[in-house]
This record gives sequence, C-alpha cells and structure tokens, in this order.
Amino acid sequence: MKEELRKIAEKWNSKDFPLKPEEVICDGCVVVDKRLMKWCNSCKVRECGLERNVENCAYCEDYPCEKLNNLWKMLESGEAKKNLDMINKDLQR
Repeated sequence: MKEELRKIAEKWNSKDFPLKPEEVICDGCVVVDKRLMKWCNSCKVRECGLERNVENCAYCEDYPCEKLNNLWKMLESGEAKKNLDMINKDLQR
C-alpha cells in the first residue's frame, strides 16, 4: 500500500499540485467527515457530486461530464475512469 501511494503521489505531484504519499489517501469524492485528498475541498467534481447528492459520478445523469473529463486528463487517471464506466454501464441495465 505504501509503495502504491508513493507512486500515485509521485505521478500527480507538480509545482502547482504538490503531494506527499500520505496526502493521496481518500475515502471518495462525496464523503463528509472522512479522509479526503489534499486538494479535494476545492475540487469542482467533488462540489458537483455533493450538490447532486450522488453516490459517485457514475450515478449522475450527466455522466461523463466535461468537469470529470478534465480531471481525468489532468490526473491521467485511466483506472478511475475505467471503474466509473463499469459502474455506469451496470446502472444502465
């Protein structure tokens, strides 16, 4: 687990978005009073999910949206997209 967190922090770390391994631990975008990644309180995707009261973005009627696509591009997060696509596909059945 520590090695995975280190790799994620290293991949996402930048001058504008500095991260340490312990700062990438997160319990989900729409949780309240739980662990959030360092920058989550200013995240537009999280703000949207809380406003729409969805379990996660895959449950949103507008999935996938421009906000989410921009976040994926910035984070190069193919695995997160793959997981949300799978959830959304299952919901469409």
